[in-house]
Amino acid sequence: MLVIVIYVNEQEVRSISSRVWGQRIRTLRKSRYLTQQDLADAIAASTGDTLHRSAVAHWETGRHEPALRHRRAIAVALGCPADLLFEVPAEVTAA
Repeated sequence: MLVIVIYVNEQEVRSISSRVWGQRIRTLRKSRYLTQQDLADAIAASTGDTLHRSAVAHWETGRHEPALRHRRAIAVALGCPADLLFEVPAEVTAA
């Protein structure tokens, strides 16, 4: 029997998580017929922050993670529980 062990460091886990979260954000946003600017405006209205479309684009591509204060606002705007939207994939945590 061949056993393959894959070690990932914390930075790799964060990178994978960011890409998965970004895919979820994009899929939900598009399913609700929202533009990136629409989502940015909804989050800004909820948090009182100034937020640009490019921030949403960076989240969706996994380039950046949303700040903690934005995660709940994203979930509310997309109609999805935050714990489901931002959970870490099991295959990543199992390694």
